[in-house]
Amino acid sequence: MKITILGTGALGIAMTKALAKIKDAKIVMWTKFEDEKNLLISTRENKNLLPGVKLAGDITITTDLKYAMEGSTLVINCLPFAAIRSTAEALKGIYDGQYICSTTKGIDVDTLETTTQILSNALNTDKICALSGPSFAIEIAENKPISFILAGKDEATLNEVYSAISSDSIFIEKSLDNVGTEICGAVKNAVAIGSGILNGMNSADSTKAAYLSRGMKDMIKIIESLGGNRDTVYTYAGVGDLILTCMSETSRNFSCGKLIGQGYSLEESIKKLNGKTVEGIKVIKSLNRYIEEKRLDIDTIPKLHAILFNGEDLNTLLK
Repeated sequence: MKITILGTGALGIAMTKALAKIKDAKIVMWTKFEDEKNLLISTRENKNLLPGVKLAGDITITTDLKYAMEGSTLVINCLPFAAIRSTAEALKGIYDGQYICSTTKGIDVDTLETTTQILSNALNTDKICALSGPSFAIEIAENKPISFILAGKDEATLNEVYSAISSDSIFIEKSLDNVGTEICGAVKNAVAIGSGILNGMNSADSTKAAYLSRGMKDMIKIIESLGGNRDTVYTYAGVGDLILTCMSETSRNFSCGKLIGQGYSLEESIKKLNGKTVEGIKVIKSLNRYIEEKRLDIDTIPKLHAILFNGEDLNTLLK
């Protein structure tokens, strides 16, 4: 069984460990960057994003997307959201009916499409699902017990991906609400930036708890507005992932917010994270525009947008 992993960042590398249980699996990882490919081939490690976790010697790394996809049964998408649309376009004419499992969380600024919606529309397939839940790449790589929601429209796809990924350490619940699941994953990244800001400001624990409550209410309103199921908020992909991302410095979104709360600008904060992707920033941009257009009664996102992009005082979050 050939498995293609799109992306050679922390999560892509971690997923090779999760898939190691599959007997006779041939794993091919794809990156569009030649220097990244060469470094991984020579060191078998991404020291910047996931230090200390080595790729198995039989895993192939390539920049040839056609080669990576050819003959594969399952595709695991671990790319940053910014690369999804261009990669979806590149996959046209190459995609050959493989099952696709996406771990990427985000919302398109202009269309408000989620990752699976972008891929599904570009490739004209429903053989795609989203994997989401409270997890960090290092914990997946270390085989720590982790629970996920696997969501998609096609039950056959859910069953195939479930069989490939579930294990003694990875527990999966299946869902047909891919919209709600992906919106949860995107919104929690935005809310986590605000949680980090409050932490950086040394706010009281009760203040942080109240903020998270407002963030969860906003998550429900946004999900319902975009056609998802509000009950998805109460799954691993919703409240589970929200709590983890809003309370741990392993989270890039939380860490970025904490730096802002300590007085650094957005640009300075991103630089201090060594260029690591902070997906919540773009989510805030996307959702704020949507909230304004639809005149939704949302508390957290507009305040975060005002702080990040309009120079609003940090204390805005306390109100």
